[in-house]
Amino acid sequence: MNAQEFVKKWARSDLGEKATYQTHFQDLCALVGHPPPDPSGTNESGLLFQFERAIKKTSGKQGYTDVYYEGHFAVEYKARGKYKDLNAAYDQLLQYRENLKNPPLLVVTDIENWEIHTNFPNTQKRVHQFKN
Repeated sequence: MNAQEFVKKWARSDLGEKATYQTHFQDLCALVGHPPPDPSGTNESGLLFQFERAIKKTSGKQGYTDVYYEGHFAVEYKARGKYKDLNAAYDQLLQYRENLKNPPLLVVTDIENWEIHTNFPNTQKRVHQFKN
């Protein structure tokens, strides 16, 4: 799949979060040439790389982040058009961040819009926004 095919395929999607995020992320992995999460929940180095990572929120309640790659990133998807912006998705990731070992990249998307929040230690946080 090339970039144009990826954009065309996902521009047509109007399904909800649960119906799309795993397929979308697998397509994204194929696009950039990275293996997607394995059913074992770990990568070849033994790091956690999972869909629906169960995690306690800062409130102590149970939550699930959509995609988690230990030491790299956490991704929270929202349905396209359900929210006016990605703030709810980012707020949700912030509730998981500490119990996910504080990943350096916090990514939120509704498939059309993306935000990558940098979270590297001892650096100024930045937000990179772009569209599909």
